[in-house]
Amino acid sequence: MENNNIEEKDKQTNLYSRLEAGKLARINCIDSIQYIRHIVNACTVSKLNIEAKVRDKGLNSDSEITKVLTDTSMLVDNVRDHLNDIIFLFRQTIESTNVELAEFSLRKMLNGTIAAIRVIDEDEKIELRKNRK
Repeated sequence: MENNNIEEKDKQTNLYSRLEAGKLARINCIDSIQYIRHIVNACTVSKLNIEAKVRDKGLNSDSEITKVLTDTSMLVDNVRDHLNDIIFLFRQTIESTNVELAEFSLRKMLNGTIAAIRVIDEDEKIELRKNRK
């Protein structure tokens, strides 16, 4: 019976650890999303500045500078797309963490604890009374 009690405590400790890890993962993902969003916004501003310079200079499409700026603009687009993919993955991680948290049931944990106490009660002849009003 003592093994059951130890196993129940281990399950509760493991569940608590998973909940804490889930919360920490969610916080880290949110922080990362905000940081990456900042980079994406900076990339967008850079791209808009490049496009504005090309328009302002009235450069023709054969110009070497125009080609370099166009290549740079495409690279910025690729970086933005990649960062948006990372943000999507972080959001999926948060969503899966939220699902794990939703599956956590305080009632199940309490019922398991009460069952473990009853086992101890039976072993040690301790009387448990129901508190009724």
